Amino acid sequence: MRAVVVPQNLDLALGASLKKILFQKMVLDDFTGSLTVAKGTVSMNRLAMNAFGGRMSASGSYSTAADAQRPALKLKAEIADASFSTTFDQLDVVRRMVPLFEKTGGDYSMSLDLATRLTQTMNPDYATLQADGAIRSKNIRVQNIAVFDQLAAALKNDALRRIEAKDVDIRFTIRDGRIATQPFDLSVGGISLNLSGSTGLDQTIDYTARVTLPEGSAGGILTAVDVGIGGSFSSPKITLDVKNAVKDAVSNAIGEKLGLSVGSSEGKSADEIRADAKAKGDKLVEEARAQRDKLVGKASGKLARIAAQASGDALVSAAEKQAQKLMEQAEQQIAAQQ
Repeated sequence: MRAVVVPQNLDLALGASLKKILFQKMVLDDFTGSLTVAKGTVSMNRLAMNAFGGRMSASGSYSTAADAQRPALKLKAEIADASFSTTFDQLDVVRRMVPLFEKTGGDYSMSLDLATRLTQTMNPDYATLQADGAIRSKNIRVQNIAVFDQLAAALKNDALRRIEAKDVDIRFTIRDGRIATQPFDLSVGGISLNLSGSTGLDQTIDYTARVTLPEGSAGGILTAVDVGIGGSFSSPKITLDVKNAVKDAVSNAIGEKLGLSVGSSEGKSADEIRADAKAKGDKLVEEARAQRDKLVGKASGKLARIAAQASGDALVSAAEKQAQKLMEQAEQQIAAQQ
């Protein structure tokens, strides 16, 4: 392939109707549309065709007016009922930026607004590629993906090895050689995932997954964990961020008791005030330790166990701090009586 140079001296309009177009690996059938050529630019309007196993409509422009060696392409497209696997087979840009398509079954619809420079071989210059869009699927199937295999092993839930989701809606942008997705939800095997992040041209991945655990899987105390997904599609690295899990666990288990006070000191001696504060603090710490044991004992799966232990330790730490505050309040009350 060589970049097609649009002559500067052409000024014409065409109505196109083509049975089949072969362009690189793409096969486009029943192509119709209008083309306007002027000042080194081809403007494309009301294009319609069969593409990627579905139907596509588009408009845009192709121009060599500014640089014959680096054509400028702008494209707005709507794709309906296309095949993930066919798209992966026919588009190199998808192979490079969305390798997940190779192992994805089902069909999709997509809206896309794209601008890029092309190389002399009519491939996108990825450094200049910018796009915004949304991809939707009524029925998507993904399996044999290392990322989900690791999540399944960590959470001891084999349902995650095969993702079958309905009504998926993912909004994305492409900038600086990375495709980034806004947060989107998946629900599989009793586990809800909220995913967001980006994929690079080098197939590195940087995603965050908010994993909502099945009800009762951690004693009702730990409800969700945050998972970092790095590395690459072929060699992912899973990490756990327990900060939010700890906060939730503390709130769910003893949060309402962290506001305890020593109560009224009226008619009480100093020893009685101290004893009352210590009894309340000791009970709070005892409850926190019991909750920690319950949390760790009921956790299943590597991620859940790690998060449970961290959350349990945070429970005890929060209770101990509150117990200390109770003793400080007691001393303040005693000082006020003197």
